[in-house]
Amino acid sequence: MSSQPTTKIRVDSTKYLLAARVLVLLTFTVLITRIAWLSDDALITLRTALNLTHGWGPGFNATEAVQGYTHPLWFLMWTFIGVATNQWVLGILLASVALSTAAVGLVLWQTQSIARILLVAGVLIFSNAFMEYSTSGLENPLSYVFVALLFTLTLKPEPSATWALASGATLAGLFLTRMDLALLIAPVALLTAWQLRTNIKIVAVTTIAATVPIAAWFIWSKLTYSAWLPNTLTAKSNLDIGQSDLLVQGFKYFWVSIEHDPVTFLAILTAITTALIFGEKLLRVWALGILIYLAYVWWIGGDFMAGRFLAVPLLVSAAILITIAPEIKIRFNTALLAVLALLTAATALGQIPVTLSNPTVQRWDVGTNLNGNVVDERAFYVQNNRDLNFLLNNVDSPMFNGEFAPVTAADLQIRSLNEINYLTQNWPTKTQPLATPDGVLTECGLLGTIGIAIGPTNHLIDSCALTDRFLAGIPFTPDPQGGWKPGHFERVLPAGYQEAVASNDPSLLNDPATREQLTNLWQRIRP
Repeated sequence: MSSQPTTKIRVDSTKYLLAARVLVLLTFTVLITRIAWLSDDALITLRTALNLTHGWGPGFNATEAVQGYTHPLWFLMWTFIGVATNQWVLGILLASVALSTAAVGLVLWQTQSIARILLVAGVLIFSNAFMEYSTSGLENPLSYVFVALLFTLTLKPEPSATWALASGATLAGLFLTRMDLALLIAPVALLTAWQLRTNIKIVAVTTIAATVPIAAWFIWSKLTYSAWLPNTLTAKSNLDIGQSDLLVQGFKYFWVSIEHDPVTFLAILTAITTALIFGEKLLRVWALGILIYLAYVWWIGGDFMAGRFLAVPLLVSAAILITIAPEIKIRFNTALLAVLALLTAATALGQIPVTLSNPTVQRWDVGTNLNGNVVDERAFYVQNNRDLNFLLNNVDSPMFNGEFAPVTAADLQIRSLNEINYLTQNWPTKTQPLATPDGVLTECGLLGTIGIAIGPTNHLIDSCALTDRFLAGIPFTPDPQGGWKPGHFERVLPAGYQEAVASNDPSLLNDPATREQLTNLWQRIRP
């Protein structure tokens, strides 16, 4: 008689646990779908994928092979989705929702406590950084999945070939999704390798599973782009900016999170502190990885998109909070009060989380206080009709005549998401060689938008050098009067460069030394 109630309670609690997980995942899915959007930087990747699949070559511009994207695996996935469905916009947004939901599910399944599920759900859902970049067209959703998988695999390292293959593939996937995340996972990878050091077979299988995909990509990149690493690395690191100035800018990047996204900052700080004080060795090492990655973000001067580089550390922080010290029981009422306290504190600071407010205008002026040109990226593009809601409500109305804009058009401004959708679905296929572009335009801001708007036969010179190999080799020197913006290191074009691009003739450059450099470069990256 006494065993039956015990069994019944265990079954019921399992059902409640499953129900809580499912409820959180459904809520999360609805919320990120509601605020889904597409950034301009994502369109740089999109234009490259369109060119590759329509015969214009593997570069942002049809006449040059330059890797202007930072996320190889995300680029390949987007290319596959577009080819399979011709839904270049809707396809990647739905894939982002699915991947982000899967990542949250992996984290939630690590706990047997409904109270902890509630606590971590509140952290994730009220984090602007995590929620905003669960879509956007950037690589964050795929990074979420690989980080969540790696966290799960390292919780219980097994001396089996299956575990080794899965771990190696996950390491490779994360690295090829965003290479600088190697700093975040390096400590836990080294710890796990040390723990398994006596099992040479497992270490070897893991190493091979990780290195083969990475080596394959590097070889393809070298053969295709005549470079091992993305061009964006050179464009953003070839700077004549003092390290002290970069550190000041990095502080401003973190300050924006403290001021406008306090939940993210508090959650990361809490997870690191808790792991270092109460966590076992594995969780302390994960916390160390977060610290190393954040130090790197600070060192490089942060980013211009508020919260983008904090989204993955936030997910790791949530995973730490949900697994740390399982012997400590948290009451449901305590977890609920903690979540309400987070929401109340954020609201009191004038920062209602985006999942509740769904802002359609920018929430701060980038030129005030310590914002340092760090922008409210999602609100800016939603303000200009670049969200999923606008697309679905206007999917049959392209809102323009359906033609790619001529390169000389004076009104090459931001395009709505349904216009971007229409243009990508009607991207022309190459039918004859393109010796010289139909036109040439120089831009830095709205590079992705304009690149889609003008089609593949026009060449867009990126004065910020993300997609221009030649300009990336020119050190960026900031204007003493105008300052600089993270990620937008705009170069001054050498005399004659635009004319050289228009005619495919490097001899039109005025400076002899520069002319020789361009000639040698074009021999490698131009057909």
